[in-house]
Amino acid sequence: MPLLEFDDLAIDEVRKAYRWYRRIDPALASEFQTDFDLAVMAIEANPRATAKHDLGTRIYKLKQFPYMIVFKILSTGELMAYAVAHVRRRPRYWRRRTR
Repeated sequence: MPLLEFDDLAIDEVRKAYRWYRRIDPALASEFQTDFDLAVMAIEANPRATAKHDLGTRIYKLKQFPYMIVFKILSTGELMAYAVAHVRRRPRYWRRRTR
């Protein structure tokens, strides 16, 4: 089972989201982190069970928060996440990262 690797910009996005929720309520930030961790585990366990998306990417939507992980299954079988995107903001801004 391959591990999901993250693009540096995707790491920045998840950190920003975490900090935003932490400013509201530390418990909410903890819930976000748990939801994110569960999403990563679900992707790693069965990446092909996720929804197909643009440019050969796949998405997995977090269960409790309005974010999705945008990733690809590479030809080597590795998993690469290109974005942790808010589902209602700036659609498809991450497309250039996937090339």
